[in-house]
Amino acid sequence: MDRSAYEAEALRDGFSVAEVTLSPNTRRPTHTHEFDARLFILGGAFMLARDGEIENFAPGDICEVPAGTPHQEITDERGTTYLAGRRFATQTQAAE
Repeated sequence: MDRSAYEAEALRDGFSVAEVTLSPNTRRPTHTHEFDARLFILGGAFMLARDGEIENFAPGDICEVPAGTPHQEITDERGTTYLAGRRFATQTQAAE
């Protein structure tokens, strides 16, 4: 999947999309979101810690985090840039 295909699919599924850059060596504390997240990695490396495991994502990968899921967002020395799709419960209902 490429950027334009990701954006078209995300918008079709009720997500709003924004580009996000995380600095190198970021480690965000464990948190949750009030929205479903669907990320498309554009560059660098992105790691997601959840359920006691760390998942690695590279450019072209998609990462999904349902609302309410405790997780940490981590980068290495490269940092990362990704497209962040966010869908709140009201957006889910509108997309159906």
